[in-house]
Amino acid sequence: MNLTPTEIAKIESYIDAVGANISGPDREETLTDLESHIYEAIAARAEGGDSSCIVEAVISEMESPERYRDTAAVIQSGICRVAISGTILLPFGLPVIWHVISQTPAGERWQEIEFYSSSLYYFLSLPLGIIAMLLSPILGFMSIKRIQRAKGDLSGGLLAVIVAVFYPIALLDLLFFIVAVNIMAETRAIPIPLGMLALLITLALNAMIFKCVYKKLGVSN
Repeated sequence: MNLTPTEIAKIESYIDAVGANISGPDREETLTDLESHIYEAIAARAEGGDSSCIVEAVISEMESPERYRDTAAVIQSGICRVAISGTILLPFGLPVIWHVISQTPAGERWQEIEFYSSSLYYFLSLPLGIIAMLLSPILGFMSIKRIQRAKGDLSGGLLAVIVAVFYPIALLDLLFFIVAVNIMAETRAIPIPLGMLALLITLALNAMIFKCVYKKLGVSN
């Protein structure tokens, strides 16, 4: 069915009115789907033999543009929830990292923590810690993508980057620590001031890595 310029203008006017009530990452997709639905409904009515005021009839059956404001409110949910979920997971991996540290030569003189010999650790805390270390970076990068797509409607970019890089950086630091303490245990040739310098350099590198990732991704706070 060929529509007149006036009918096309009515469709565009309705789409624009809906668009004024929608914002967020799915705005354009929602408007495109809505426009397609309108033209499909018009075509279906034309095939059924209805030829009078089809455009007006189809638009009158649609939701009013103001009703789409609720959808926008859901999209504009403040801090990205995926980033919050990743943040909740972060503490679960810390006991596992500490357990690994305690097994190195640096932990030989430490008093053994009974928790690490318990069933609670091996059957609950350890699996949860491993899952947290694997899953939190994934959630972090997922939240970064969502914040980028939201174009300002979602916040929590700093939190998302922390979640994304925390365990990758922590595991690299752990590997460096294990190598360093084993070398020190074998050679006993690395003085304490040099060890402190290595720690400061490691922390500085961590901060640089985080800053570079944050700037590269360009997410909002």
